[in-house]
Amino acid sequence: MMFWSDWGAIPKIEQAEMNGSARRTIVTGNLFWPNGLTYDEATNHLFWADADLDKIEKLDLNGGKTSRQLIILPKADIHPYGLTMHQDMLYWTDWNTKSISRFNLSSRRQETIIHGLKRPTDIHVFDPSLIFSGT
Repeated sequence: MMFWSDWGAIPKIEQAEMNGSARRTIVTGNLFWPNGLTYDEATNHLFWADADLDKIEKLDLNGGKTSRQLIILPKADIHPYGLTMHQDMLYWTDWNTKSISRFNLSSRRQETIIHGLKRPTDIHVFDPSLIFSGT
């Protein structure tokens, strides 16, 4: 499965199979600049940052009426752009604080872990323990 966002006249988040089939829009409304998509395979949740509305949300891809939830509210004084996750932590680049911050999904604790960046955009996690050696 692949996911992407569109900042066009009608902002949205879409998904499709890796061959392009089964394309569908999964998030519309109350979006402006959705970006920084990251997927948690263990929970089947898609997370994204909205760089205009200054919030982070998630979508439970298993469905249900409460499948879309705010994780970090706009009043948190953030301006997220890039987003990734590792284990139970969301990490994002922040244009307000010129930093990288993280949010523990279990404890709900937020902290800035790297300061003094110019304008951080994307972020990725590399965990050597997840590398398949093939032996």
